[in-house]
Amino acid sequence: MHILPSLLTYVGVLFVFVYMFAIVGMESFKNKIRFFGPNTYNTTDPAKLWCGNKALQNSLFYRDKYCANNFNDIGSAIVVLFELLIVNQWHIITDGYVLATGTKATRLFFISYHMISVIIILNIFTAFVLEAFLLEYSFSKGALETALATKINEMGLAYGSNPTKKKPKNEGTAKASILDDDELDSDCVDADHDNLQFVAEQLEEIVRNYTNYSHETE
Repeated sequence: MHILPSLLTYVGVLFVFVYMFAIVGMESFKNKIRFFGPNTYNTTDPAKLWCGNKALQNSLFYRDKYCANNFNDIGSAIVVLFELLIVNQWHIITDGYVLATGTKATRLFFISYHMISVIIILNIFTAFVLEAFLLEYSFSKGALETALATKINEMGLAYGSNPTKKKPKNEGTAKASILDDDELDSDCVDADHDNLQFVAEQLEEIVRNYTNYSHETE
């Protein structure tokens, strides 16, 4: 639930770009490709053949029955852009519109949309979702799990971590952490230590201290 406000922001930014390209597409490609319903691909009417555009005759765009992927209205335009967003046969759609318009400059519209919406915005959105779930997981960790993770990092046993030297105790102050009584005898722990029995004993001691601390604070 913590990620929903930020998630909606990213979705809103993505929708704005999709809507902008949909308007540009409608202005540039309206009625270049038309869809006439179920009979589009078996009609004998010359005006309705090849999606209403003779330039698409025997094209892969027509053979794959993509005539419904047009920019004749806002709904159809958003559907086409969504297909391009998930990279669904985007090269066939692009080639179809290049044939329908008769100019290779049409590729600039589809390449710019791919660069902005797919490579930049969608990748940022995906990275945000992954990071948000990691943060949500860290918020949901219990006190014992957090204490164990902290102690393992201090011992230098976590992946990529270094051992932490002992800090001198201040006898005149109260216990600040449930792990204060669980320090090791040496100044630091070798990060390459592979004695599983040693690790097990340390973890058992952490659990005992945590349990005693919980009983004392109740």
